[in-house]
Parts: sequence; C-alpha cells; structure tokens
Amino acid sequence: MTLLQISNLSLQIGTHAILKDVSLAVAPGEIVAVTGESGSGKSMTAFAVMGLLPETASTSGEITLETRDLLRLSEAQMCGVRGQIIGMVFQEPMTALNPVKTMGDQVMETILIHKAMPPDQARARARDLLDRVGLPADRFPLGRFPHELSGGQRQRVVIAMAIALRPKLLIADEPTTALDVTTQAQILELLRDLVREFDMGLMIITHDLAVVADLADRIVVMRHGEVVETGSTQGLLHNMQHPYTRMLFAASTHQVTLPTPPAPTPLLQVTGAVRDYALPRKSLFARPAHFRAVKEVSFTLNRGERLGLVGESGCGNRP
Repeated sequence: MTLLQISNLSLQIGTHAILKDVSLAVAPGEIVAVTGESGSGKSMTAFAVMGLLPETASTSGEITLETRDLLRLSEAQMCGVRGQIIGMVFQEPMTALNPVKTMGDQVMETILIHKAMPPDQARARARDLLDRVGLPADRFPLGRFPHELSGGQRQRVVIAMAIALRPKLLIADEPTTALDVTTQAQILELLRDLVREFDMGLMIITHDLAVVADLADRIVVMRHGEVVETGSTQGLLHNMQHPYTRMLFAASTHQVTLPTPPAPTPLLQVTGAVRDYALPRKSLFARPAHFRAVKEVSFTLNRGERLGLVGESGCGNRP
C-alpha cells in the first residue's frame, strides 16, 4: 500500500526549470530519505508536497496522498491537509518557532486551528506530546519560550508540533543539520520511534548519506532536479550505480588532516571561568536562585593554533 506517490513531477519557477520528472513513493511505516547536494531539488520536492511553492511556480505531474491529488487542491483545501494529514519539521527550529509564544501554545496551535479538541484537552495533548519527544514537565514547563531552549530542545518542540494531530505523513527537511552529533543521533532515533509508534510514512530530506544509512528503508538520490538513483538502503549503499551517488557517499565520510601545530605561545588564557544565570524568585521574599551554566572552565589558546570547543547541545560551550 502506498501512502504518498509522486509521479513525473516537474516544477518551473518563471522560466527556470527546478524539478524534472521526479518520481518516488512512501508507504505507511516506511522511512524514505531524499538526498543530494544543495540545489539538487530535494527541498523543493518537499515544498511541492506541502503546497508551499512560490506564486510564480508551475507544476505538472501528480502528487497523490492516498486518494487526493495534492496538486489539484485549492489553498483552502491544503490548509485542511497541512498539520492534520501531513506534518513537516523544518530545517532551522529557531525560525520555525515564534519567539514571543511559549512552546506549549505553539504545540497547541495546530490542534486549535483544526478544531480537533477544546483548549483544555489541547493543552493536555501538548503536555503529552512534549513528554513523548523528551521534554518532561518537571524540567520543561509549557511556559518556556524558544530562547530558553537549546537547539536540540527546540527541534523536539518542532517535532511535537508536527505530530500534534498524528499525521499520516511526516516530512523532515534537514532536521539535524544545525545540531551536534550526539543530539543529531537522538533526534533521528526519536523520528524512527515515532514512525513505528504511529505507523506514519516519513520522508526525510538530507544532504548527508551517512546520516540516514542506519535510518532509512529506501534512499532517493537527486541531482539538478532529477532522480539519478533509488533503491533500498542496503542495496544502494552496497551497489551504487551512479557516479554522483558514489561521490555523495565519499563526501559524507570525509577525513580531516590537520597541520603541525606551532610552538605554544599563549594568546588567550581562560582560568576557572564561571557563568551564572539568575532564576525567577519562587516567592516575594525568597532569596534569588541561580543556574550555573559554566563551571570552572579553563583552557589556553596559543598563537597560530585552532581550538575547538566541542560538546553536545546544552553543555555550556557557547555561554
């Protein structure tokens, strides 16, 4: 059974051809990775499915979701599809979230727009969803704002928003690009678990073949707006037919060679650095509390040296 079927999709913006006869399919409970370099057309394919194309865009072909031809639906009809039947996780969570609305209100928004349940039940659903994506109530109350969260935590909020009404198809556009490797693995594992739990189809957009090697059931490789190769993940990775696929995989497994470091001459020295943030008072006469984000950090940067501060999201390398 096929959930999403894209058949011979071509897309033109003005006089510029973007997509050329793109065909792919996603079944319920299946994870399909659409991969390729920047400008290959993979994100525009996702936007075509969501009906988020520029006004000057013209399309041909078919995008069928179950029995609906999405290219034939009006904007009003697509508004009924987005969020309820198709959910989308965008690449940069900080731009996908409203900075002046709490995370609870933003997860509730999709539920209330579609009038799926009254506000009190929507709030309870939002709390359940945030718990499910790894943001428990004792640490992440609904009143938190996006700027109070790390990148990985914001991405979890975006995922909770996308699955608020348990859509049949989830599209994730480069969901881990801005995240550290530890958080990246956690987000990919979360997406895999949600697909299994809700029997959703997942189309994940990525430029990195290595990211989806252990995640996707099938891989679609795009270049210059066309599908150049497709197949099961293991079959494609063990028997790459197209030279571009081999080049893309080689780029995903790059190695770094560093030059010989110069003689150590200190340029910057940090000794015992501490960074505290004030917390809200719990009562009028309570003593103000603090959260220690950086705890006795010391390091030295020498002249001519490149120093990396590495750690997972929330570790304190930015403060």
